Amino acid sequence: MEHEHEHRPLPGLLDHVNATWVGGPLKVLAPAAAAAQGLPGLGPLVSLIQFGPPIGAKHDPQKLGRTPLVMTASVFGQGGTGPIVGIARWGSGNGYQQSLEFDIELGFPQATFGGIPPGSTVGGQLFSLPGTSFEIAARNDLNFVPSAGSIALGAVLAPPVPSQASASLGTGNRASGGLGLTRTVYGYFNPAVPLVGTATIPVPAFAKRFRVFRSTGVVAAAAITVLVTDGNFVIIDGSYNEAAGAPPAIYHLPSAASTVQVTCAGPGCTVVGAIFELGL
Repeated sequence: MEHEHEHRPLPGLLDHVNATWVGGPLKVLAPAAAAAQGLPGLGPLVSLIQFGPPIGAKHDPQKLGRTPLVMTASVFGQGGTGPIVGIARWGSGNGYQQSLEFDIELGFPQATFGGIPPGSTVGGQLFSLPGTSFEIAARNDLNFVPSAGSIALGAVLAPPVPSQASASLGTGNRASGGLGLTRTVYGYFNPAVPLVGTATIPVPAFAKRFRVFRSTGVVAAAAITVLVTDGNFVIIDGSYNEAAGAPPAIYHLPSAASTVQVTCAGPGCTVVGAIFELGL
């Protein structure tokens, strides 16, 4: 006979769940209706997986409804025009408390590629998260304009081709080794008109280090100056100089970092951005 002070084991996170909660079909990712700077240029968010405690379930808010687990998410994009951005949200107890954005590679069906069967999709991301609630979503930033003077990121690939993405969850931790998640952020993009002045690149959540990429539209890359500022635009690291044609340096970010400022010398840059490595 069970006594009042005894507690039944918490249910497992995947006990009696619908299979579609942990793996979904490919979903089409439409870009924003028109090219625009800021939020209007971001494509609508499409939820690929949303998994957590049942909606409306009655439970004591001070007690955990399910046992937290480390879950590994597999996310991939397929074909079309991007860039495609993934959004992960997760947490334990009271729902989603953490969120981050990450790059989703666009894989294309290959006739032959290292022994991969014809028609397979190459590309994707694999990462682990702890919690009881998880959501993986994606959007298409084809019509995002990063700054004044820029054009939409997918404009040079017009007409756009629909992109798709899918995700799945499994228990256990991702195997270590290799590069983790990245977030590519453009500060300027206009292959026809060089940047005048400085490109300001916002630092994404969970970013630990970065490298700058740039193009002048010709063979030789321009010399650049790189510095890091905090939320008040006070310089907290740099400035550093990278010579024309030199490979990009890797910079570690101070905890207060808010933006990366890149200034081009010489012929001017037609493309400027940063690839951030995420500490997840």
